[in-house]
Amino acid sequence: MLTDRGIDRGLLDRVMRVGGFRTKREAIHAALREFLRYRRQLDVIKHFGTFDMDPAWDYKEARRAR
Repeated sequence: MLTDRGIDRGLLDRVMRVGGFRTKREAIHAALREFLRYRRQLDVIKHFGTFDMDPAWDYKEARRAR
């Protein structure tokens, strides 16, 4: 069940307008999915530079193998 109680109406209206959403439900679900994607990206970013790359690894070959 979705309730908009306590949600900033102006913010929700802007999200709906910018995202082209027809309903509050669509806007809120999209915002929640985007939030989760962003947080997962932050988790990945914090590992940048912590792994040693294999100099023999051929990324082009790896792409062709897909």
